[in-house]
Amino acid sequence: MEFIIIYFWGWAAWYLTGTDDFLVFYSIYYNTSSSKNHRLAVLGLITSVLFMILLVIVSNIIVIIVPLVKQYTFVGGIIPIYLGIKTIISS
Repeated sequence: MEFIIIYFWGWAAWYLTGTDDFLVFYSIYYNTSSSKNHRLAVLGLITSVLFMILLVIVSNIIVIIVPLVKQYTFVGGIIPIYLGIKTIISS
């Protein structure tokens, strides 16, 4: 039962955080007119998803090998916050 609850919360977190990614992809895809750019947008989306999966796997392996790192995993959240603020300021 605990596995089902963890799975549900993981899926819900993925869905909620993926909504903004979908909106960005939607905006890029429909603001281009050529089919080549459409293919590049889809390829970029697939590549980014695969990269994120690889990043999660590697980071979990690092946490298993070096347990001390686990208490500092929140630092990774600073990167998207910084990029978001930088984008807003530059606009």
